[in-house]
Amino acid sequence: MKKYWTRSNPPKTSLRNNIFPILFFIFLISTQACVFRQADISYLSSEQDKSRIFDQVRRKWDGIQTLRGYFRITANIKGKQGSIKALLALTLPDNLRMELISPGGTTMAIMTLSQGLIKLYYPSENIFFIGSAETENIIKVLGINLTPEEILPALMGKGFDLSKNPQRLYAENDWLIAEYSSQNGSTRFTVIIDPQAVAINGVKSFQSGDGSLFAEIKYKDIVYKKDFAYPRLADLGFPQEDTSYRIKITNAEFLMSKLEDKVFIITPRENATIYRIEDIKVRGTLLFGEK
Repeated sequence: MKKYWTRSNPPKTSLRNNIFPILFFIFLISTQACVFRQADISYLSSEQDKSRIFDQVRRKWDGIQTLRGYFRITANIKGKQGSIKALLALTLPDNLRMELISPGGTTMAIMTLSQGLIKLYYPSENIFFIGSAETENIIKVLGINLTPEEILPALMGKGFDLSKNPQRLYAENDWLIAEYSSQNGSTRFTVIIDPQAVAINGVKSFQSGDGSLFAEIKYKDIVYKKDFAYPRLADLGFPQEDTSYRIKITNAEFLMSKLEDKVFIITPRENATIYRIEDIKVRGTLLFGEK
């Protein structure tokens, strides 16, 4: 008969008898990990090494123009949270199409950013919104305080337009930081790079005047290919708008080619109710909140 041991009579191979060797082994492994980490970070000591790592990251994204596929989007807008399946198609620098899909598989809403316009269509209600792709209108639709040229690299996983040379490249703690400024100098962007993984960890955006943070992107669950690395999960936070998104790739592909312009065209049905986004006020967002 099989004999079960009790706390009063544990076997000789119990954890109690082996706890000290286990603790010593954990200590030894953690110590070695710290040594390896310090050795890798020491490669950031010269300007040449910083530039080399940044160029390696940039080359991984060279030529990639398009991301398309299915995603799970979790939105938290002014305290209201929801999650939905979405079909995304985007082509750099500023073409984006997003379809929100119901649990039954029908298209609930279609949103596009293209040719300097932002459009939103609700097929079941035949309601159509249209406006210029200015930041004020993007906030009304998405709650995102970014331009189209800033939104697309963030969604793709590269964080920023890496074809541009950073104005400053420096090491901070365990990270390599590439710093950029907007054309008008009103905002400052820091692209955070993991020098060991040679991958982008996230992006922070600050107001140049008071230095306040207005956007933060964190990439997680990095997938490593032969010559490429991309995140399966992106957390986008916009504290000034009280808005955050978690975007998870469920099935998507990266392409070297651009999608046709017709992909980013929305044609509403006849007799659609049309609103100019500039002329309306919203309490949440048009896409994930109240119309």
